[in-house]
Amino acid sequence: MGTTFHGPSPWPHITRAIRTRGPRHAAIAYLGEDAPDLLPLRAGDVLVVNASRAAVRAHATSPFALAYYVAAGVRVLSSPNLHTGVVATSRRAVIGSASASYSSTIADEAVVITDDPDVVAAVREFVDGIDEITEVDQVFLDNATAIWQIGRGVPLPGIGGRARAEPEFLPTPVTRMFLWHITDYQPGAAEEHERAAHTSRRRTSAGPAAKYQLEWFRIDTPGRRRLQRVCPAPGHRRQRMALPARGRGLRPDRDPAHP
Repeated sequence: MGTTFHGPSPWPHITRAIRTRGPRHAAIAYLGEDAPDLLPLRAGDVLVVNASRAAVRAHATSPFALAYYVAAGVRVLSSPNLHTGVVATSRRAVIGSASASYSSTIADEAVVITDDPDVVAAVREFVDGIDEITEVDQVFLDNATAIWQIGRGVPLPGIGGRARAEPEFLPTPVTRMFLWHITDYQPGAAEEHERAAHTSRRRTSAGPAAKYQLEWFRIDTPGRRRLQRVCPAPGHRRQRMALPARGRGLRPDRDPAHP
């Protein structure tokens, strides 16, 4: 195949080039609702997108497309700094500016498709090395859907650096954070299944490491540490715990009521 240039309407070439066996690693900044037709990914693939609050609020990234990929078994991650479009298969690399959306199909876009093994390896390394990563799971999707339904916001500002007007997830860096249920709650079969599926997905080593993850704890009989002393924020009735990827449980030398 060699190296070929495609423009100004490259999406048919992109879709055809990535229909191969083996895992695909993709970093596509924005996803429209028709992204699954343009970017046919399957279980075992990795997809990094820009699903920041600004991108979802501007309807540049669709939570419905995100949900489709998550349900299909694709590992989906969000990076607020992402502004590119690359895909690496086992044999080919696609490099360009195209987002997976209808507007991209009618715009003047351009990509290069190559089977150069060094370029393929470099693209995969780029995707796996993206930082500021958050795992897209059901909690993320629920929040993104709520933001989307507010209505289309102002156009996206330029995304060219790390500086952002507001934090994307937590206001300041923390080692871990606990949000405590203050009412008795018995999860149903569907939620137990979702928890098990979430834990199973998190064990994969494919793609970049997520900076933030959710850990589930169910404490029937509190021990000597008396976890009831962890106070929830006012107005929170049912919450889940959001923890950094490297933090699980309580530190033995820290009292949760006195950080």
